[in-house]
Amino acid sequence: MELENLFIAGDANQDGVLTLNEFREIVSSADASVSETNALRMFRETVTLMPDGGDSISPTAFAIVAHAHGLKAPATVVFGLLKKTWLQVYIYIHIIFSMHHKKFDFCV
Repeated sequence: MELENLFIAGDANQDGVLTLNEFREIVSSADASVSETNALRMFRETVTLMPDGGDSISPTAFAIVAHAHGLKAPATVVFGLLKKTWLQVYIYIHIIFSMHHKKFDFCV
């Protein structure tokens, strides 16, 4: 369950699957010593567990591979990822709101 919480915390757009970028962010947050090459290998390994063979992964597939590679998900790592994810979402919403607000300014 702790690894699935790590998945949820690192799923930046909260769509229930991880892209390669989200996966790399999670892996580097959980274990900074994992190289880019090893993170990519882990991602490919995880994708092979997906029934559709797509380019994104589920919480269960992530947890299986993360466990096999010894990744841990202490609360500090999960909260750190939640903070990063929240900040990304906050910035995105702020940009969208600002653009939307400017559109209405021109209409007045």
